[in-house]
Amino acid sequence: MSQPVPLIPASVAPRWHSPAELSLHVVRRRKEVATLPNRRRIASHSVGLTHRVTVPVESEALLPETVVLCPSPAGHPPAPWAEVSRQLDDAGVRHINPDLPLDEGAAAETPSVQMAHWVATCAVAIAVGGAKAPVLLVAHGAAGVVLPALGFSQRAARRGLHGYVFVDADLPAAGRGGGDWPDAPVTYVASPDAPKDAVIQAALRGWNVVHVKNNAISTAVVELVTSE
Repeated sequence: MSQPVPLIPASVAPRWHSPAELSLHVVRRRKEVATLPNRRRIASHSVGLTHRVTVPVESEALLPETVVLCPSPAGHPPAPWAEVSRQLDDAGVRHINPDLPLDEGAAAETPSVQMAHWVATCAVAIAVGGAKAPVLLVAHGAAGVVLPALGFSQRAARRGLHGYVFVDADLPAAGRGGGDWPDAPVTYVASPDAPKDAVIQAALRGWNVVHVKNNAISTAVVELVTSE
């Protein structure tokens, strides 16, 4: 019987020994970010496709240094990242495509075990791939449900997040992560094939929602990454 894999690999486990140490780290990190020269103000912008539903944002963030194109969990249709990868290469954007090993028995595992394997595989790939912070996590389909757990693994590794992008993805349950998520800006890219309930929920949660045609998903994702 397969044993559950820890959501966070030991190599990226938190190194704080008390809440006081964690609080001190957060304060120091905020001071470090405040002194960085290449900050920019986030604003709603057109991606030249159709339209975006948005709530105005007043926060500041860094441009993403690394884009992670997350694979689909076992037993689900593959994510459409081939064209996105090509366009990111052309734009000179660092990106990582974690490879989820084919496992004939994976589809028979419980959903929680499948997702634990998924998070562990992606977290290791990000670390081994030399990802530079801040990182933008991009998920498609069923991978959206577990994206907060992957985000937590990056915070535990002290790797800053630029944000999350859901592409025609299922959403994590509201309040997932004990109310600490989302901890970075979220965008939902919706083609006509996107789950309608997910699109509605994304807008209700105050996330940016970008509506695109089926053949414009790659362009939308790349413009989100490269637009000033």
